[in-house]
Formats: sequence, structure tokens, C-alpha cells
Amino acid sequence: EGSEDDADTDMMIREVHVALAEKTLCLLHDAQIWCRGLNAHGELGQGHVDEVEGWVQVEPFMTWTELEAGSSHFCAIDSRQEAWCWGSNQEGQTGHVGDPGPRRVELAQPVRKLFAGHDSSCAITDSGRAWCWGRNSENKLTGGDTTLPVEDPVELPLVDTVQAWSTISIGVGHLCALDTTER
Repeated sequence: EGSEDDADTDMMIREVHVALAEKTLCLLHDAQIWCRGLNAHGELGQGHVDEVEGWVQVEPFMTWTELEAGSSHFCAIDSRQEAWCWGSNQEGQTGHVGDPGPRRVELAQPVRKLFAGHDSSCAITDSGRAWCWGRNSENKLTGGDTTLPVEDPVELPLVDTVQAWSTISIGVGHLCALDTTER
């Protein structure tokens, strides 16, 4: 049998979501994001690239529900189901131009799920549509004839009998997605 002290300890353990980029660690805990590590591209979510010691909070007045990490960027969903990204944007992977963010990614619908790859990011909206931005190597995001970075989100087309997307996996030169029937 456990002691009263054990019960107190058990009550203190809460869910923590960990996202690890190359040299930066971010945690989603109690609807807040905390980061520490390298900030060479703004990975700490402070809007600058200055070196920072210890843990820093990303947008302390925001409430966060999801956190994902790419190679040197992070993306998160806030309580209003909006996507936000920060960090390196060499390939458009944060979905915005300018400072390292965090900045909201312009999507027309509420975001249900985020996915971050090496230099690309994707979101699935409440309607099951998928939108991606970032490195377009091998035309993985556009399927067209350009390999230029995609800074503004582009829709991942529905194919054959696909009605909606459920999950996405992003590689360096490829992207795979499952529909809601897990095909």
C-alpha cells in the first residue's frame, strides 16, 4: 500500500507534451508552451534570435492545445483552433514572411491537427481538408512543376474517393497522408 505522500505525488503528475527540434526543446504543459535551447532561428518563440538562458514561455497570454516540431521550427494550435508557427523560415515552413514569430498561419477554417516535418508543415482543418507550406522538394506539396518553397499554405488535393484527410507524415522529399478510412 502507498503512503499519503505517494498519493500527493501522484496528484501532481500531469500530462506534458514534448516537441524536440534539432537543438531546442519545447513543452506543452497546462495549455502553456515553454522552450529552452538554441535560438539561432527564433526557435524559442520570442520574436528574435538573441541567445536566451533557461526556460522561456511562448506567448504567455495564449492558451495552447497542440505542439509540433520540425527541424528548426515549431507549430502549435491555440484554443481558437488557429495555427501558429515560429523559428526558421528558410523554406517557408512557418507559413509567414518576416521575423521568426510566432505568427498565425492564414487558414480559412479551424485547425484540427498539425504536422511538422524537417522543413515543411501541414494542417488538417475541421472539414478534413489538408493545407501545407514550406519546402517543396520533389513537388511534395504542390504536385506541380515547381520545387520552389511554398510560403502561403496550399491545399493538398483530395484524390480518387478520398473525402477527408486524417493524418499526414512529412519527409524531406515526400509527404504521405491517410484519409478518414485510413487508406
